[in-house]
Amino acid sequence: MKRQVFLLVFFVLSTLLVNAQIQEDDEVGTRGSFLSTRPAVTSTVKSTKSITKTTKPKTSSNSNVGLGYTLYLKGKNENPTRVSPAQEFKEGDAIRLVFEPNIDGYLYVFHTENDNNPTMIFPDARLKRGDNLVQAHVPYEVPASDDPDDSLRWFVFDEKSATEKLYVVLSKTPLTEVPSGEQLVRYCEQKLCPWQPNEKLWQDISSKANQNVKVSKNARDQGQAQSEGEKRSIKALTALEKKAASPTVIYLSRSTEFNQIVTPISLIHK
Repeated sequence: MKRQVFLLVFFVLSTLLVNAQIQEDDEVGTRGSFLSTRPAVTSTVKSTKSITKTTKPKTSSNSNVGLGYTLYLKGKNENPTRVSPAQEFKEGDAIRLVFEPNIDGYLYVFHTENDNNPTMIFPDARLKRGDNLVQAHVPYEVPASDDPDDSLRWFVFDEKSATEKLYVVLSKTPLTEVPSGEQLVRYCEQKLCPWQPNEKLWQDISSKANQNVKVSKNARDQGQAQSEGEKRSIKALTALEKKAASPTVIYLSRSTEFNQIVTPISLIHK
């Protein structure tokens, strides 16, 4: 009987260790694969005055779609500091996210409160005329620190407790039913913004959350100030170098067959 118990305990411990090693290897592989496509040196991205849905970015069809993000908390003198998305936020806290795609593609960000009433917060018709074409390894802020309205440069939590959730979509091709560029500008000129997806479209988008992706999380970067290099890359639209700090969380599709990933980010507000 003792031998059977010993063998059972040994089997359970061995299984846990193997699973932990697989998870660790998977996370290291995910982060390594994502960062390996960063350039050795930075190069300036050519900006465009107007991006339409027919514009096709240059990207490899053999690339796994990957998206990294870092959450920053507004500190003294508006200096951004890395914080964990899992922490609880309180009234008055102000945050900003920085996204880093590993492909040329199209970025969309939707916001819900307690999983209700989804609204699109990126692309934004007021910024670059609704352009949502993104370049590989160039960091993008949401909301933007150069928003014409300085009161909109941070997400500020109010007094109402809720679970704020962002659904971030990175796609190799535009979402056909979602307006961007001049189409979004025209929509907002009618004072209909923010744009909201209909129920059927939202079900299609949200149902793909975390499907067929590998995730790597770095819990050791909390409290780090945003680097000057990252600030320069954001402002100048340049790709981050290999040696630059990596995103806190990285999502990578499990296969090149997938043309998009949908990543939910939950922010607890109490």
